[in-house]
Amino acid sequence: MNDDTISRQAAIDALVKRTHLTWEYLKTIYPMLDVLEKLPAAEPEIIRCKDCKHRDVEKGFCEGRGWPMQLVPDDGFCDKGERRTDGR
Repeated sequence: MNDDTISRQAAIDALVKRTHLTWEYLKTIYPMLDVLEKLPAAEPEIIRCKDCKHRDVEKGFCEGRGWPMQLVPDDGFCDKGERRTDGR
């Protein structure tokens, strides 16, 4: 998930986390909670090794996993993937 993606539960928790829940506030948030619970889950973006900024493009090695000189396939991916922005 990127920084702009929040979990459904985090959104619900943010709505109901108040010290004074007035009737007017509850009437407002209950319809929102219903909508939030029905939204589909966001799919995390998968960055393939060929597009990752941690991959040494010329040699094909991954520099982001903490294992030096690990050869990675173009279609591989991992949880450390970040999109390269230099256009290579």
